[in-house]
Amino acid sequence: MSDDSSGPPPRVDDTDADEPSSDGPGSRGPEPDGTLAVGDALSGAVARLVRPVGLALVAGYLLVGFAGAVATTSLFATLVPRVRTAVIENSAATPADFPPLADPSPLALPVELSTALGLVLLTALLAETLNVVAVQVFVRDAREFPREALADLPARSLVSFVANSLAAAAVFVGFVAFILPGVFLAVAFYQVRAVVAVEGAGVVPALRRSWRLVKGHRIRVLFVLLVVVLVGQVATLPGSLVEVTPLGEAAAAALGVVLGAVVTAFGAAVAARVYVQLVGMEAAEMAAREAGGGEAQDDEPLGALTPEEIDERFGD
Repeated sequence: MSDDSSGPPPRVDDTDADEPSSDGPGSRGPEPDGTLAVGDALSGAVARLVRPVGLALVAGYLLVGFAGAVATTSLFATLVPRVRTAVIENSAATPADFPPLADPSPLALPVELSTALGLVLLTALLAETLNVVAVQVFVRDAREFPREALADLPARSLVSFVANSLAAAAVFVGFVAFILPGVFLAVAFYQVRAVVAVEGAGVVPALRRSWRLVKGHRIRVLFVLLVVVLVGQVATLPGSLVEVTPLGEAAAAALGVVLGAVVTAFGAAVAARVYVQLVGMEAAEMAAREAGGGEAQDDEPLGALTPEEIDERFGD
């Protein structure tokens, strides 16, 4: 797969010149001093999420989220009894030491372990494909579905899946070793999916490019991540309310999937709007360096967008 986007960059903002900015009142993009405007990223995400295309993506996340919940609960219900049996048979433990779990989730299917594993992998790939499409939508004005979002979609989705899996593994190791390295890596690789979705970068170039894009903006990107994580906690509320409200387990599971779809779409929109600001600031720095007679650095990452491409893709 090529590291650069193929074909001429599409014009993505068809709004009238007199129309107010789509990010809401007072939207300015990056701050004048070249720092990430967190408020604009969040408000721009919300503005795009409530449009018809954004709501359609939420519906897509709902379907994929429901399928993912069925797959993961089925895997859990199938795997845990096998692990329990293996532990009891190969240790001094007794069945009393590992009592059977309560009834499995109402979403779980009675399937074989191999089938459950296949369902988990399939739904994970579907979710990543939807994430790639969502980024393609949310970096644009999102008033209509961009045909470019389907270009080279299977390849970009697979690359994004692999790259984000590697990034997640690195973050996990960082958290296990010591919390701060995990936080640092989570921030550094925050833009991997956007780089693959928009620029068509390969696995390693995407990791390198995300690292470079975030450099110099890590504190603000960390704040954005904290906001997204806090919003994501909303999806966990139904499960915690089962025992203190009349909400049944099936209703709680269904409500959790619905809230999860909304917060996942919101997270994709925020990441896309952060990406637009970061590449815009990068383009401004490149233009200033060229105007000042400076030379581009030798390690300029593959897939980097030029200032002209930035204006063409994301300009108002």
